[in-house]
Amino acid sequence: MENVLTTADSRSITRRMRPELQALTGLRFLAAFFVVIYHYAQPILSGSPNAVKNIGAAGYTAVGLFFLLSGFVLSYRYIDKDGHFLASPQSFWRARLARIYPAYLAGFALAAPFVIEASLRVNPLPVAAAKLGLNGVLALFLQQSWTPWTAWYWNTPGWSLSTEVFFYFGFPFLAPMASRLGYRQILPAIGLLWTVALFGPILLSCFRPVSAQPPMRPLQLAIEVMPLFRLPEFLIGVLLGRLYVLRGVRHGMENWMAAAGMGAVLFSLAISPAIPRPLLSNGILIPAAGLVLLTLASGRGFASFILSRQLFVRLGEASYSIYILQLPVAHAFGIPSGTASVALFTAYAATLTGLSFFCLYWIEMPARKAVLNRFGRTGVRNIQSCDQAQTHAPQITAQHAG
Repeated sequence: MENVLTTADSRSITRRMRPELQALTGLRFLAAFFVVIYHYAQPILSGSPNAVKNIGAAGYTAVGLFFLLSGFVLSYRYIDKDGHFLASPQSFWRARLARIYPAYLAGFALAAPFVIEASLRVNPLPVAAAKLGLNGVLALFLQQSWTPWTAWYWNTPGWSLSTEVFFYFGFPFLAPMASRLGYRQILPAIGLLWTVALFGPILLSCFRPVSAQPPMRPLQLAIEVMPLFRLPEFLIGVLLGRLYVLRGVRHGMENWMAAAGMGAVLFSLAISPAIPRPLLSNGILIPAAGLVLLTLASGRGFASFILSRQLFVRLGEASYSIYILQLPVAHAFGIPSGTASVALFTAYAATLTGLSFFCLYWIEMPARKAVLNRFGRTGVRNIQSCDQAQTHAPQITAQHAG
């Protein structure tokens, strides 16, 4: 019997030893609630200083953070330090579908009465039936973001899930490509992808008038929602996750990096009217957001300490439901365009949060468990810090492995 674990054994230990990125879970809540403020609390901010109003009016930028964060976490979870993809494509897709679809379907169903009533109110019955049928099918199958005319139909925030599904489909094929890059190659690759991400928005902003808020022309909306235009942000997230696994974050730099990243984001949002919306939407903030993600992932520093508290972690776990249920709950409160009443918005936010926890514990988690039990698990064990695993795995003997 060999005294040292085989490569496969070491890889198995690596999968079991990677910690949860709790501060990033807390960040998910802040991002989701920023979108809620953007949609429904802007009238409350109308009397605030211009910088505060501008920040509130730029809440749509949080969706780009979701794409970046998604790529980061998937890379961290599914690619080990040696570049191995830790699941089969089928099990990965199954796990992703089990994760997002139950709450998405709940949001679809809760939005249906309001969408149907609105369509019947403004269209003749045959036209309403055709629109509802086409858009309903596209939304039900998470395909609505492929055209600017269907992206915001039905449950509007669902367009980003439609875009994410495209990312999920490509991830098992893109992950091995990312894993071949050494850490010295990752930053140039990120720079290239950032250039690609901003190329379309820059051209549009130079040669066509753009809107800072809806409604928007179809070309602008297409650039902001269609999966191919948003793919570079997700891929940058994948590479940032790979960079973190390979190099981590230098000790002592956490607070400086967090302050620089958050400061740059807030300053940019405070002057957002001076920056064309397509650039803000599609990734001009990526360098600053990347600093924040790397810092929070390290688990060190003041910002990471705050966001990894149990309150933020629990809210982060419910953040997906907060995001996907915000529209039907707003319609139920009679505030589809927002409200200037602090009391009404507070009641709305509290109800949305409570309903989201209900959705998490009584819909999301049971449905996910049922799907994975019925069709098989992900094939990915709990994995932890590659640095930690790389250090300890060779030292574990077959005797200790049992």
